[in-house]
Amino acid sequence: MVKPYSVRVERQDDTTTIRLAGEIDLCAGPDVRTAVADVILGEPPARLVFDLTDTTFADSTAANALVLAHHAASLIGASIEVTSNPVVDRVLGASGVSALLGSGSELRATG
Repeated sequence: MVKPYSVRVERQDDTTTIRLAGEIDLCAGPDVRTAVADVILGEPPARLVFDLTDTTFADSTAANALVLAHHAASLIGASIEVTSNPVVDRVLGASGVSALLGSGSELRATG
């Protein structure tokens, strides 16, 4: 069965990007949490970027992943940047995560 989502981790210099695409819901949760944990527990980056521009559906799973990443990044002293789209922005706004990410993080919307 083909997953309706993808989670990719890309590293370049001191920046690690986690790209979430497709439907980020309960089914994607374990893969998203594993990606965040692997990044933080491996060689922690100075800058963590979450790219959700290709996310077509998001629920509390995406919001939870960003909260987890925000807290983990603050523990290791990394900055966090989130690039999203209107679909994700609605979820982050409704859940209050936009306000959290606006504190010490950079949140950019595209599209």
